[in-house]
Amino acid sequence: MYRSLFYSGIFFVFLVIAFSVGNLVFNSSKELPKEQSGFQWKQSEFDTILRLKGKPWEDVEAQALSGDKAALFWIGYRFINGIDTAVNLKAAIPYIEKSASLGFAPALELMIRLYNGPQNFLLSAIYVNLTIAAGHIELSQPYHYLRSLIVNNAGEAIATEIERIAANKYNEIKKNIDEIAKFKNKQVFIAHMVSISEEDKNFNNEYWSKFALLSQLNQIYNHLCELAATQLKQTIKT
Repeated sequence: MYRSLFYSGIFFVFLVIAFSVGNLVFNSSKELPKEQSGFQWKQSEFDTILRLKGKPWEDVEAQALSGDKAALFWIGYRFINGIDTAVNLKAAIPYIEKSASLGFAPALELMIRLYNGPQNFLLSAIYVNLTIAAGHIELSQPYHYLRSLIVNNAGEAIATEIERIAANKYNEIKKNIDEIAKFKNKQVFIAHMVSISEEDKNFNNEYWSKFALLSQLNQIYNHLCELAATQLKQTIKT
């Protein structure tokens, strides 16, 4: 049984605010993990990972480098959790980013957690938006909760910008999916594919300060942390 190590520390902060993290748990059965709030694995997504789970590392990597978005995710996930390899977050991220860039919802959901923290929770909101667009409407309620919190504390402009960026990334995903289907040498395509997260380094405090005061954003983040602490206490009690 493998549990995501992201279920602790700073990566836990954002998701616990509005929904419990949907841990990725694999066992010998072909059933989905027990029902839980937050991100819910679709059977088709889970089945693709189960088919990869027993394969040798080299075979999975070959599939990943040939454009298999589930294999890309699984390689990244194994690096994150130290499954048959040493934990290596730096090595994991490119695989997760490429999988997300091909629209694999579990990879998009991992991107949410990668961008936790006071400077990046707005990027988390962008990837929540994209995960919903990938078919996971169960995240709609927490997304709209966060959106209303942003609007009420920092104004409509920053929420509109989050959704503009998300729309652009969604179009990039669709373009990648269309292009890889036509590309004969998929290994070359994957090697040179521009990740949807390529520009994320630009979305820093200086960028967001064009749309809202940093003090307002800090206030939102502090409020989210308070909610996270409350939720964590309730989780421990139960």
